[in-house]
Amino acid sequence: MSRKHVVTIEWKQIQAILKSVELPFFCSTTFPLKIRAGSGSSHLLESGTVLPIKIHRDEATGKVLKFGVCLDRRRVGVEG
Repeated sequence: MSRKHVVTIEWKQIQAILKSVELPFFCSTTFPLKIRAGSGSSHLLESGTVLPIKIHRDEATGKVLKFGVCLDRRRVGVEG
């Protein structure tokens, strides 16, 4: 069973995550993620430890635009 969510977060949150995890090790390091009802909301929808599995960057600048994550305790299929 697969479960996907599209979550939009503020750029400052992405920057905070990237500062805590160096880019060469980004896809092999887990970090805590809290999903709230909206920007500035105190209502917590879901939380857990996630593993980044895909990074999308701006081709011109290399800036990270978005990334995909896997919630802990779930199996990730890798196609090669």
